[in-house]
Amino acid sequence: MSFNFKCTNCGENIVIHYMKPGESITCKKCGCKNIVPDSNSTQVDKQSELWVSAPNNKTDTSSFKKYPALYSISTILKYVAYIVLILSIGVLIYGLTLLGTYAKTLAITIISSSIYFGLVSFISFLAFSELIKLFIDIEKNTRK
Repeated sequence: MSFNFKCTNCGENIVIHYMKPGESITCKKCGCKNIVPDSNSTQVDKQSELWVSAPNNKTDTSSFKKYPALYSISTILKYVAYIVLILSIGVLIYGLTLLGTYAKTLAITIISSSIYFGLVSFISFLAFSELIKLFIDIEKNTRK
């Protein structure tokens, strides 16, 4: 039974026939040593490989594979930031519609609080999301 997987360094397709999971195999293209994965294990597909290294434009997923939970948390925080921004814009529009009514002080309070808390929350969630990615990148750059 043949089994194939991609090289962790260059992405070359490696086909094996008689090796067991956990054994080491050398890539014929780049010479990198790879550990044969379990045939039942799932590997990261090309759509989820989002981080590209600058020098050779090859996709670098080593940090993604090492810290998948942190990348997931970072992505969730980014989506939460944009949801908070959209909700605060909605509350701002609601406050603007109240300006024409008798509750002008309530409208001004809603408008000012939606601007302040919406922007502060949006910037905070987005900053934490990027901070997580920054720490992972720092770890990746200092690993060698």
